[in-house]
Amino acid sequence: MHLTETFVSRGHEWCGKTIRELSLPKNSLAILIRRGTETIIPGGQTIIQEGDTIVVNALR
Repeated sequence: MHLTETFVSRGHEWCGKTIRELSLPKNSLAILIRRGTETIIPGGQTIIQEGDTIVVNALR
């Protein structure tokens, strides 16, 4: 298991997309979004916003 964090800045390819629309590697799953002081467990319809930090779990 390998966790990575991606900060979504303005213009980032993920900004404004839903979790379902992301092109994540095989065997990877977005498990958490940090949005300000809020922690979100995302579903497929969760929209990624500017300033979000996305935590992705990838099985190796």
